[in-house]
Amino acid sequence: MAVRLKIRGKLVLSFSAVMVLVLSGLGYITYLTFADTIHDHKEQIAKAHLENIRLRLSRAITQQQLQVSEIERELAQASGQTYELGRLVDSGAIAGAALISQDWQVLTSYGKTTDIARMALQGVASTVTDSPLTLLVEAGLVLVGPPFRGNTDEVLRLAILTPKKTFLKQLDVNDQHSNGTIMLGRGAELLLGSQADASHQEQALLAQIHSAGLGNELTRVGHVFAIGEKMPELNVRLWYVLPDQVYLESIIELKNRVIAATIIILWCSIWIVLIVAHKIAHPIRALSAATHGMQISEYSVPLKYKDTGDEVGDLGSRFEGMRLHIEGLISKDALSGLYNRRYLMHALELEVSKAMRGHQPLCCLMMDLDHFKQVNDTYGHQCGDAVIKNAAQVIQASLRNYDVSARYGGEEFVVLLPMTTISDAVDVAERIRATIEKSPVHWEGQEVKATMSIGLSPFINQGDTDGAAMINAADDALYSAKRSGRNRVVASAEAGCDKEDEAAVDVLSDTASA
Repeated sequence: MAVRLKIRGKLVLSFSAVMVLVLSGLGYITYLTFADTIHDHKEQIAKAHLENIRLRLSRAITQQQLQVSEIERELAQASGQTYELGRLVDSGAIAGAALISQDWQVLTSYGKTTDIARMALQGVASTVTDSPLTLLVEAGLVLVGPPFRGNTDEVLRLAILTPKKTFLKQLDVNDQHSNGTIMLGRGAELLLGSQADASHQEQALLAQIHSAGLGNELTRVGHVFAIGEKMPELNVRLWYVLPDQVYLESIIELKNRVIAATIIILWCSIWIVLIVAHKIAHPIRALSAATHGMQISEYSVPLKYKDTGDEVGDLGSRFEGMRLHIEGLISKDALSGLYNRRYLMHALELEVSKAMRGHQPLCCLMMDLDHFKQVNDTYGHQCGDAVIKNAAQVIQASLRNYDVSARYGGEEFVVLLPMTTISDAVDVAERIRATIEKSPVHWEGQEVKATMSIGLSPFINQGDTDGAAMINAADDALYSAKRSGRNRVVASAEAGCDKEDEAAVDVLSDTASA
């Protein structure tokens, strides 16, 4: 079943829908705009972290190279080179050390990690020159110094291995990048992570990042965001990895703020829409209530509406003009200007209802022009029309504003006198009769006189709920006046006139009516 909304509901629904769409669109655009800004900001921070760690790494390598050069000078002057190497390893400054010949053969080694260093050196022996060499391996940082001559004039090179813990401490990775993870890798191989011992999770993460082919832009991979930068001096890539919950924290906060702001604005907008809808719908409802009388054919009651000066006020004014026009069409007699018989019957019901509720008197006058056919035959129908108009003017001038006068048909007229006693009704009827008698119509140089017979009957609240009995009684009294000589007022037997009225009014008794 279709739901039919009134204008207020349509206004609220339409405006609310528009506001929801507009605010949702604005909120989404705002979210995307600030999300992009947050992404750029996060990317700048990540690049700053990468640059910072790169500089720290370069500084650490430089320090290590200076340390190698210093150790080589000491070895060149020392008599016991193996002793010197052992002393360096035992001091904890390095994890292992080795002396290498010119053809890259390990001559002397010392420390638990010498084998790892040897394997690393053997792997790059064919690709290096006499320049200092820095190599990052899984065990730590391997530095090979420039060639020097020992105490035997043999050309040697010193290789040392700095453990990961020492190296990480120098980089201060964990203190500077607590929200993210720093990784150094060669391809998919993890060489150095935020912890001394590379975890399986970090290794798997690096493999996933490497397979995604990421570059210098902050990009999401799985549950992390990563950005990388090459370090040619170590032949590795430096990665900064940020967990998505850290990255999305600001985005989620932004989204929540946008949603909250949208809801608040939408709530306020709905109230504004309700107020505006009420302002628009209230005068329309008032106008609708004012036109209720027109729906029940009550065109005589003026519309009550507020002239707001806008379209609603114009609509009310046009409705009032339409009411007046319709009232004239359906309720007025075109010739006499009085109400027609249709309106009379409607007014009769209303007046009878009022009389019954308020126990108030109500009288009816039934009037007819005497010898009207003779006027038409003698002077023509246009003259007869003029006589009818003259009689209507006299009748209307003799009544109060709330009295109802109507042309009943032909030359017959009916008048309803609410809140009027029989004595007062007799006075009104006699005044009308006398005035018509004294008001001839001048037609084509001739004076056309007319008289009127009037029958009077009161409303008797004894089963007569629609006033039909009162009309019939007044009609009987009218015919009695005709039979009694015309140009007179006759009251029905129900009127019960006293002696004071008998001089002016002929009473139709039950015997006479029979």
